[in-house]
Amino acid sequence: MLFKCIKHVTKIRLIQFVFIILLLLLFLLFPQKKYTDINSTSEAVINGNYSIDLISELGFNSISTVNDIDDTCVVIFDTGIEPHPDIVGSILYFCDFTSDSYIPYDDNGHGTAIAGLIAGNGKSSGGIYKGLAPNVNLIVLKVFNANGQTNLIQLEKGVEWLLSNLNNYNIKVVCMPLSFDSTIIKSTNTLYEKLQLLSERVITVTSSGNNGKINSPGDIKNIICVGSMYINNDSRGYKYNTPSFSASFLTRKVTNKPDVFVPGVDIIVLSNSSEKYTVMSGTSLSAAVLTGYIALIYQIYPDCNVEFVHSYLNNRVDDYGVLQFTLD
Repeated sequence: MLFKCIKHVTKIRLIQFVFIILLLLLFLLFPQKKYTDINSTSEAVINGNYSIDLISELGFNSISTVNDIDDTCVVIFDTGIEPHPDIVGSILYFCDFTSDSYIPYDDNGHGTAIAGLIAGNGKSSGGIYKGLAPNVNLIVLKVFNANGQTNLIQLEKGVEWLLSNLNNYNIKVVCMPLSFDSTIIKSTNTLYEKLQLLSERVITVTSSGNNGKINSPGDIKNIICVGSMYINNDSRGYKYNTPSFSASFLTRKVTNKPDVFVPGVDIIVLSNSSEKYTVMSGTSLSAAVLTGYIALIYQIYPDCNVEFVHSYLNNRVDDYGVLQFTLD
């Protein structure tokens, strides 16, 4: 009996040993990349703009070939916007649906980061950290509070304002770097219908969400849902990969969403602190990158419609959905 017990314990320890060895092998063969949480900040890292480097590798040529945008307008739904030196000249209109203020501010920082990726002119960095569409006009609708929280009533009010004012400004693109559980959005039929109507009248871009799956409003057919990607240093596979927080290439293959993948990991963005810049990751940043790119499309084709932009993008993604940043 004692011999059987000893033999059983030895077998268990052997299994544990083999399990630990397998874990070590997996860690060595497939090292995990660390990411910065979308709402966290760190000290500014002024040592090379990862986002522009990667976008350039994907074929981006607009920085040298496209002039600063004149009157194209982008609408951002977010936490607000800080009058940062890099974007203060781009703020066309600001409306706060959390406290009825019309003076631009950002008590969280997320909205400022998004705005800088779209329209930053790089003034604080000597032109190094520009957005994709420098000096594009911005309308910022603050629907999130200081904690990055909102409710469907505030969001719906913002959508209603936008639908009523589409013809009052040269609005070409709407950036909604936000996501909700699909059942929540669909439970409010009026909001869901208004989002559908909005996407039919103007290009609407949203993030897939940071929980690894497709959320709403990214699941609405005409809304462009954006996932994040980064360079995969493992030469044995595809050159690019998706971070754990983003919906994956496989998700797109099964559901046709996200519609497109662009950089969203370790992006240098504007900060609403004295540091001027910081580093963040998340699908919200990917939505901002794509929004800036689409604003440039409208500079080249100012009279194009929603269908044209969808077709333009579809012709510039590879089989995995990664956007090739070319403009012609």
